[in-house]
Amino acid sequence: MARRKRQHDLALVERARRSLWVDSPLCVSDRVLEQMSAKLGNPATDPHGSPIPGTDGEFKELDLGSPLAEFIPIQKVKITQVRQQSCEFLEFLGNHSIKPGERFVVRAADSNAQTITLERKGSAPVVLSLQAAKGIWAMGS
Repeated sequence: MARRKRQHDLALVERARRSLWVDSPLCVSDRVLEQMSAKLGNPATDPHGSPIPGTDGEFKELDLGSPLAEFIPIQKVKITQVRQQSCEFLEFLGNHSIKPGERFVVRAADSNAQTITLERKGSAPVVLSLQAAKGIWAMGS
């Protein structure tokens, strides 16, 4: 529960930062932004793996790897970012613990069926369309 609340808090901070920085940068002082960031542990990314800008509005360069669809069977991967943001898709990914920081093994990639299968210890395999896998980024681990 605490982790879910933290993820929710991070998402709120990210939305606030983006809207305040773009629409009216003088509404929130750098000090307030720094305090908010410190309270959340100075995260470099939001819960979906997207970079959070610093108080100067600049984004840090992050190596997010490649789309999951580009990995081949037997490769071990660490999810770095989820770019597709529909509620249904995020709920599906959440139900299968597919989120930044989680590790999986690509068990199969079927170009005829246009699917990729992920697996991790203690969980049932998860089959994704290659289209969906293009919106999930990972790094080999």
